[in-house]
Amino acid sequence: MTTIGVGRYRNKVEGARSRGTESETSYGQRLIRGALPNYIKAIDELKASWSGVKNKAQWQLDLIEVPSEKIGFMAMRTVLDMLTRNSKMTALCTKVGNVLDYQIRCDRLIKANKKGEGIVLGATRKRGWVASKHHIRVSIKHEVEKGLMEDIPTWTRRDVVATGLNLIELMRASTGVIEYRYVTETGRKNPTRFVTASEDTLKWVDEFNYHREMLSPFWLPCVDTPMEWKSVWEGGYRIEETELPKLPFIKTTNMEFLRDIEGKLEVPMEACNLHQS
Repeated sequence: MTTIGVGRYRNKVEGARSRGTESETSYGQRLIRGALPNYIKAIDELKASWSGVKNKAQWQLDLIEVPSEKIGFMAMRTVLDMLTRNSKMTALCTKVGNVLDYQIRCDRLIKANKKGEGIVLGATRKRGWVASKHHIRVSIKHEVEKGLMEDIPTWTRRDVVATGLNLIELMRASTGVIEYRYVTETGRKNPTRFVTASEDTLKWVDEFNYHREMLSPFWLPCVDTPMEWKSVWEGGYRIEETELPKLPFIKTTNMEFLRDIEGKLEVPMEACNLHQS
């Protein structure tokens, strides 16, 4: 069971990395819990430093109204989704900025319009990020034309990139989870900046996965002593008063094969009962 569990754990990690959803892995969740407090504190300090700025950009005005906890979580989750990849700085800045822009629009839409929650829910059902974002923009435009809400200021590309740039740099400086690497690409004079996990982070992730995969067996042990097997469907896990499905003595997807078995399988069940007692 341990060997199968290790394989399943590794497959989940590789699947998350290929999909760009590393923040949903066990190590991604642990990194968020550990690094988020310092990141939130740094965001609060950044907001406080804007108090003396007279002509604030639109992205600064909008972020001041958003709780630092929400900004920190969304930005960190977006960056950690691509943790073990070498992401170009400009592309990652754009992604982080778009995520915050999208969230701000959704929050204001829900606050200003009684149909806002339904519109946002409809956007989540769209396939792909671009379709969801377009759905929100068009919905806001229609609601403004009907006079049901005020228009929401649009972020320019400069606002989007500036938001991502500031938040990524703040994350690097306050947590040490990520670092910059510079690579000179063919045909370019200046090196390209990439964002990737720091060496300490990669080492920690490898150690975390090494220990975690051994603690993730395919089947977890029973808290209580399993019941003795009396038939193909009677015995094993105690599932009374739970929503767990019954597990047969023989693990198979061929239900007709199980139905054809009559009575008790004397030898294998007695061996199993002896082993689990």
